[in-house]
Amino acid sequence: MGFNIVDLQAPIIPGKSIGGFQLRENIQVYEEIILNFPSLKPSISEYTPLLVEYEIKDTLVLIFNIKWELRHIIAYPNYKGTLFGKIRMGMEISEVMQIDNRFTFDDFDEVYYIPELQGLVIDTTLDEDDVEVVDRIAVFTEEVL
Repeated sequence: MGFNIVDLQAPIIPGKSIGGFQLRENIQVYEEIILNFPSLKPSISEYTPLLVEYEIKDTLVLIFNIKWELRHIIAYPNYKGTLFGKIRMGMEISEVMQIDNRFTFDDFDEVYYIPELQGLVIDTTLDEDDVEVVDRIAVFTEEVL
């Protein structure tokens, strides 16, 4: 498997994939990329020490569980792919809500999600004009650990 698996314009598919990386795959599937991609360095998750993260700077984070299965993928601002063919990084959350009004804000986790759709959250930040914009989109399996 070559570097062509990393597609920074691939669609974001809730509960399935981002950037050509597929949830639930074993780390061995991506071994060549991880070993040869200069910016992919492992780190222990700050939230759960049983998870190992690999980051493509400002673009993607891959999180593997203790069984080395890919359980969480986070797209960051440099990621160019879209969610539902329209939602992209840097988009105002008000635009997101016009595209899909099922998004609900979770006060506890401070993210947007669709209650009936597992494996997807959108995180936001304030831009220079104090407008809430999409900063991260994450897909994950229900059983993160």
